[in-house]
Order: sequence, then C-alpha cells, then structure tokens
Amino acid sequence: MSFSTCRSVNFFSVNFVHQIKPVIFLYDMKTKNILFSLFIAILLVHTACNSTRDTNLPGISGKSGEIIVVTENHRWQDTLGKTIRSVLEEELLYLPQAEPMFSLIHITPAQFGKIFQTHRNILFLKLHPDSLEPRISVRRNVWASPQLVMDMIGPSDTSLCRYILESREQITERFNRSEKQRLISNARKYQDMEIVNTLKEKHRLSLFIPRGYSLDVDSADFAWISLESPTTTQGILIYISPYQNPNVFTLENMIRRRDRFLRRYVPGPLPGSRMATETILAPRLTEFEDKGHYFARLEGLWKLEGRGSMGGPFVSLSTVDEKRNRVVTAEGFVFAPGEEKRELLRQVEAIIYTLQIVE
Repeated sequence: MSFSTCRSVNFFSVNFVHQIKPVIFLYDMKTKNILFSLFIAILLVHTACNSTRDTNLPGISGKSGEIIVVTENHRWQDTLGKTIRSVLEEELLYLPQAEPMFSLIHITPAQFGKIFQTHRNILFLKLHPDSLEPRISVRRNVWASPQLVMDMIGPSDTSLCRYILESREQITERFNRSEKQRLISNARKYQDMEIVNTLKEKHRLSLFIPRGYSLDVDSADFAWISLESPTTTQGILIYISPYQNPNVFTLENMIRRRDRFLRRYVPGPLPGSRMATETILAPRLTEFEDKGHYFARLEGLWKLEGRGSMGGPFVSLSTVDEKRNRVVTAEGFVFAPGEEKRELLRQVEAIIYTLQIVE
C-alpha cells in the first residue's frame, strides 16, 4: 500500500482511530514481493485463455480492451468506419487523461487469417443487400476460447450506421461484459485464499481477490487490499456501516459516506493529506438489481485533500446486508501517474463485481 509520488520515499504509515497500528511500505524490503506481484499479474493476462476454455480450441490472443474490426478499407475510411469508431472509441468520462473505451485494430476481410482468428474480440461489419433490416449476431468461442465474435449486418452503409448508433449501449455492453467475465474467471481461479477466508470469517462477505494482492489494513468496519508495482497502485477498499434508511443511496449521501471513511482510514503521503472524492466532475450513480439484490454503483475521480497533488479513477458497488442490517461497499481505485489507467481500472472493477454477502 503506497501513495508515494516519489519512489525515493521509503515508507508511510497509517494510524487508525480504533486501532493504532502502523502499516509501513518498505520498498527495498518488498522488492521481491513486488516482482512476484508483477509476475502474477502477467500470468493472469496470459492465462486468460484457460479460464473458461473449450479444450478443443486454442487460447485467445490480444490485449484486454482490444477489438479487431474486419471490414473493407473504403468502408473503414468512410461513414461506417467513422460511426463505429465514434461508439467504440468514445472517450471514457472518469479517467484523469483521455482514453478510449476500446482500442480498435482494423483489418480487411482478405487479411483475416489465422494470426487474427484467435483474437479475444472480433467485430465484422458486413453489407448484405438482400437483408431486410440491420441486425447484430453474437458468437462465442468460434476460433479460440474465451472469444467474442460480433457480426453487424445491414442492407446498406446508411442503415447499418443508423443501427449502430441506435444500438451503441448494447454493443459496448457486450464487449465490456466479456472482458469483465474473463477477469472474474481468472480472479476465481487464482484466488488468494488467505485474504478471501479472512474477509469471509471477519466481515461475512466474499470477494475473489487474486494472488499478488496484500491485505494492508483490516479493522472492524474497513479493509484495504492493494496490488503494488513500482509505478502503479491498484486498491480494493471495503467499508461497512449500519443501514438506517434508503436515503443512504442518494448521490450526495454516497459521497458523504465515502469521504467519511477515506478521512478516517486513507491518509496521503504528507501530514494533513488524505484521499477524497473529486466533485468538480460529479460522480455518477447507477442503481440496478442482480439476482434479486439491490446494488448502487458509484464511479468518479478521487483526489488528495490537504497537502500534495494526487488522483485517479475509482468505482464502487454498495448493497444492503439485510440479515445484519448494514451497508457493504466494495471499491476499486487506481493510482498510476503517467500510465494508462483503463485496463487497471477494469481489473479492480471485475474484482468488486464478485461481491457477495456470506449468510
């Protein structure tokens, strides 16, 4: 766990209100652990093919967040290509620097050979003049596993462009969901059972925490789990409070509750500094149900209050543990100055989406 903006800083400590116990980050002493964590992270990426794999198919290739788009050159350069790029390369709102939702690689149908067939995400843009109307079809594990292949078919470029814009949420959700499922499958396969069992026994909740993460802070109502590299921090925060009424899930109260826990448990590297919610760009609250359980999703940017200048993206999921009358939140955040953050955030988001209450 570290919020140091300069790696020559050897440590910082966290003091608790109820538990005065310093958590010290010693870079020199943890070098081997960091290298091991990096090895595990790389291993998880390269073994994604084994997570939900059809044993008769090769593993997928390509980087997380990449999509191969197969269509003719003139269509890619004209309105059809511009339309699909406007949807899939839309700039993500809650990242400090501009990053697209996905990274697109265009090839022509003639170029689509074996080297591309095993890619994790493939999108075909097809013109069929005999088609009555545009449509989208989704195929899985066609040439590799776990693979998503999407076909967008229309009678004309104009009708297909219109259909793409009308179906933009469906299209992006399909690819986002597949990336999330791959990461969740890997997290499940490579769980750190010591941390997982601690969360179950002490906090009565379940999260798939991959190996390489460390449990840095663990109090009665808060836990901080982190994965460190020399240039990045990925953190999982868990905070728990009594459930009083549904108003706890308004945007204003969600931010207020978050900042209360951050003020108490997440200080910055300098005295008087602490993590807080950035409100210049207001966080976004989304509510949904999954398997009969209510969830509130909060996404936004965090900043450093007090002394110093730091920040990054975060996303959280909150739900009610009705049996114990409490609100449980799992949050993922990223600190990666000068680095791309999209995939780092996607990784911690996948982890928090494994949140379950243990009965």
